[in-house]
Amino acid sequence: MTSAHGHDVGNDAALVLDAPAAQDGGDPRTEEDFAPRAPSRRGSAVDWLIIHQFDAARASPGGIDTVIRGILRHLDPSVSVAVVGVDTTPGGDPQRVGRWETHSYGERTFRFMPVVSLDPADQSRRIPHTARLVAGVVRHRGSLPPARRLQCHRMDTALTLSALLRVPLAYVIHTQVAGSTGRSSDSFWRFAGQIHPRLENAVIRRAADVRVFSPARLEAVQRVNPIARAATTWWEPELLERAAAEAPVRDSHRIVWIGRVEKLKSPDFAVEAFVELLREDPGTPWSLHFYGPGTELEALTRQIEALPREIGQRITIHGPVAPQEIARVQASSGVFLMTTFAGYEGFPTVIVESLAAGMPVVSTEGADPAGLVQDGRTGFTSPRDPREFAERIRRSVGLDRDELRSAVAHLSAPAAVGRLMQAAEARDRAFSPRFEALDGRLLLDSMEFMIGSDAQVDDELDRLAHTGRPELVVTANVDHVLSLRTSSALLAAYRGASLRLVDGMPLVGLARVLGLAQAERHTGADLLPHTAAVAAERGWRIVVTGGADDVAAEAVARLKSAHPGADLHHVPFPYMPRVDDPLSQEVIDRLKRLDPSLVYLCLGSPKQEAWFEHWRRELPAAVYVGAGAAVDFAAGARRRAPRALQMIGGEWTWRLVQEPRRMAGRYLGRGPRFLGVIARSVLRDRLRVGR
Repeated sequence: MTSAHGHDVGNDAALVLDAPAAQDGGDPRTEEDFAPRAPSRRGSAVDWLIIHQFDAARASPGGIDTVIRGILRHLDPSVSVAVVGVDTTPGGDPQRVGRWETHSYGERTFRFMPVVSLDPADQSRRIPHTARLVAGVVRHRGSLPPARRLQCHRMDTALTLSALLRVPLAYVIHTQVAGSTGRSSDSFWRFAGQIHPRLENAVIRRAADVRVFSPARLEAVQRVNPIARAATTWWEPELLERAAAEAPVRDSHRIVWIGRVEKLKSPDFAVEAFVELLREDPGTPWSLHFYGPGTELEALTRQIEALPREIGQRITIHGPVAPQEIARVQASSGVFLMTTFAGYEGFPTVIVESLAAGMPVVSTEGADPAGLVQDGRTGFTSPRDPREFAERIRRSVGLDRDELRSAVAHLSAPAAVGRLMQAAEARDRAFSPRFEALDGRLLLDSMEFMIGSDAQVDDELDRLAHTGRPELVVTANVDHVLSLRTSSALLAAYRGASLRLVDGMPLVGLARVLGLAQAERHTGADLLPHTAAVAAERGWRIVVTGGADDVAAEAVARLKSAHPGADLHHVPFPYMPRVDDPLSQEVIDRLKRLDPSLVYLCLGSPKQEAWFEHWRRELPAAVYVGAGAAVDFAAGARRRAPRALQMIGGEWTWRLVQEPRRMAGRYLGRGPRFLGVIARSVLRDRLRVGR
């Protein structure tokens, strides 16, 4: 059952086919579970380095643990993987910490190193588990293998370790928004207000790959980083097939609750609903069974003991059991209950497994964000009302069990893991800005930039204006190029742009050093008045949007005055803190009525590019130019640097003097880093020529 914190240890363990089983709640591991311990050493490079508060030898994993185990089991054998996690031996085992072990899940053998000892049941910890994990990674950093990709499943580990290790990040999101920050969460982030979502958005933006297990969050995550893709949980065919063969005859009136016995999972509500069920239907041999460990076991026991004897004797608490036994329970029981509070679950594994085993699911509203529970087909959803919930339990008994299995047939582990881990090659490597000149073209990581004359740019704009689609034009300056390393949203916009222009004399100078003597500069500030000048000749209708309304209106008025024949318009762009703001629809509707040829988006980067990408499907066909401060210059609200200063690449000094606070970080902090881009580009060019 995927949870917010990876602490669930109930039916999720059913996915682990070969892990030793806990029979009495003690440490389930034997000597055979560990390979001989070798001294700490870095080892050879791996394709994937997974870091999480995960113990490869733990018999009862939580939701995130289950996902990791499924990945390890079903990942393509040609892909090498190493896992860094924690030791969960009761009392801790210092002999394990900092040493590589060899483990096997199915036919997959992998290396695992715990870097700290943790008690997963310790929910009152003063130092968060993730902080201790990060500290352990830092302490044993020298033993980590080089890796093509780092995979993290929690925001705090992803934030710190991706920066520390400088490896492309694959970030996996398991929870809904309130999973870590909600009032009922056991995470320390619940005390941090909006800090957690802001930090997580920073991680999402910078990640090379983002997978979202919570369907309820996917759209919101994609607004932060368009490359985010949905992930699905899965069920293990081998495990369920084995369990079905071993299970006793199915008891349709045997109701099961499987998961961690915690407040958020609301096992007490399951008892309340069961009481109502017996009051309405006392003659049917209903029984209720709880499986899984948790901090609320004692409270649950007291609640049952307080019931009338004829009701209490029908309820059994089994505690933690072996994975194979859980699978047999699913194969032989009648109804599964999901009573978790709304907003907590991501993509609950236990629902998938129960349906795959032919067991209908009755869920409280919001406990199944994946939408697998379909009323009358795979089970029923219910308000948090015991009487209504009981009624749906009764109705679920008659559902077609073959129909249940077919509903999740596409979620078998081999197929789901393959989809989860599949990624484009471009996302597998760190983006390192590096230009090259090839066949008279300027390329940045296979992205071509136009370096020709104004007339050539005009021709290309005219061609794009007649494609019948929204087309994006980006103008690359030094700040953009450096931001491509950290902003996957901007990188996605650049990769999807129809035309890329060179804005900034440092880039022009680099192109000329690479042998492209014809390279010319095309800034947004120059492009707007230039296209206004040729608009009448080309038959273009130009719209300016963005910037302060009075400034934008003044810009259009000045351009009309300078070019009387130009068809120019202004569309106000209201303040929007987010690119998905519904107010955008007003802008889009006005654009549709105007039917423009060119639209200048003067919102600043990367907001203007992100806004275009988000609304691309609703925008009218036109050429959209990310023009930033062009509207301010056209209105006279800002002065351009003297032309002579522009030509020698010194415009940045002019802007720094004008806006020292805003521009100091860009030019004095980021500017020198462009020297690395120059060095890599020139070196690559010299090496290529040398060959």
